[in-house]
Amino acid sequence: MKFESRNPFSDEHILTHEYDTREEIMSKIIEAKNAYIVWNKLTIEERATHIFKFAVKLEEQREVVAQMITLETAKPINQSYAEIDKCIITIKYFVDHAKDFLANTIINEHAHLQYDSLGVLFGIMPWNFPLWQALRFAIPSLLAGNVVLVKPAPNTATCSLFIEKIFVLTGIDLPIYTQIYSKIEDIEFIISNEYIQGLSLTGSTEAGRSVAQICAKYFKKYVLELGGNDPFIVLEDADIQQAVHMAIESRVRNNGQSCIAAKRFIIHEKIYDDFIHLLIHKLDELEYGIPTNKNAYITCIARADLKARVDEQLEELRELGYIKIYEHERIAVSKNTVFPMIYIRYEKQYEGEIFAPIFLVEKFATTQEAIIKANNTSYGLGASVWTTNKETATHIATQLNCGMVYINEMTMSEASMPFGGIKNSGIGKELGMLGIREFVNTKLVYEK
Repeated sequence: MKFESRNPFSDEHILTHEYDTREEIMSKIIEAKNAYIVWNKLTIEERATHIFKFAVKLEEQREVVAQMITLETAKPINQSYAEIDKCIITIKYFVDHAKDFLANTIINEHAHLQYDSLGVLFGIMPWNFPLWQALRFAIPSLLAGNVVLVKPAPNTATCSLFIEKIFVLTGIDLPIYTQIYSKIEDIEFIISNEYIQGLSLTGSTEAGRSVAQICAKYFKKYVLELGGNDPFIVLEDADIQQAVHMAIESRVRNNGQSCIAAKRFIIHEKIYDDFIHLLIHKLDELEYGIPTNKNAYITCIARADLKARVDEQLEELRELGYIKIYEHERIAVSKNTVFPMIYIRYEKQYEGEIFAPIFLVEKFATTQEAIIKANNTSYGLGASVWTTNKETATHIATQLNCGMVYINEMTMSEASMPFGGIKNSGIGKELGMLGIREFVNTKLVYEK
């Protein structure tokens, strides 16, 4: 069995990598444990100096890495550049703030909290943002004194390998970031190891449930960033031009393959027709093309099996009574292309997460009805609310059952803000002060 990466747009072979044997996995874990002993003894300032060099080297390799992201994921090249730039900003943010985030918290004259590293952490990473997802887990963890082992998605193994290579280029003579090319059957073997102290997974709800059970079995700390079915609520008084613009940004970016993409569009009945009309007009203007074309906004889905799953979900929508009222009309050059579509809900709600630029639209009459519709899901990642009435926006935000609410902005991730959901969307936080404190021992020290 092998890791295999293929260009999803052309189906050309990129990389094949053998799975690690259990002996190889064990060797990498032991090397990481030994690296931790040295890395953890460094001051946070010394660790920050090394991590800053990583940001510098990543910036130097920006063009090469962007091309690799686009090659393996079919992400439009401008969005690949943006992913790298976001990583660089995030690294520099944590370099600047880690010391303050991990400084002792004074409770009273006798007691304080200190934040100690845990040891070797294991990350299971996705393919849709191969640099961003891995580094937003790894960088805060490393600055806190931990070291990381990372299992990349098979179809983006080359991107992840670049991360490991860039760490080497910085001159860090320690395996603080190491790839594990493991089979799914070896996940429990890794988590159960005595040196593994925590796990971070970004992926499906099903994968999260599976690893959570394993972590519970071995009493290992875990953070799960899972799926989403985010509502996008547009009230009667919203700036409809801006709302439509950001609806497209949120739903179509990365060909719709984002956990925090808006997926359910809940529109006030008085502006519903206008919203639909403008949405169709703006979708018609989007340019489709090869991923390396800087003008392309739509390319294709990242793997053939993922495209097949989207096709199945579209059939499920029809069975539930959804009516397709629009599809972007182009001739697909790639067999994995899914063009933007708009479906109107008339009967049952579709509960799954669709990783494609599919807009599910419904209307509401009252604010309370919008809240009920938004909360009618087993997911709870993010939500966005569009209105010019601050009081109404605040009221809705307090009633939504999710980890993040954005008002007059699409749901997004940013270095300074904690990111994470509830219910089937996950457990724990990434980013910000809360994120860097997830994989530490919050130790009480009392002195009388």
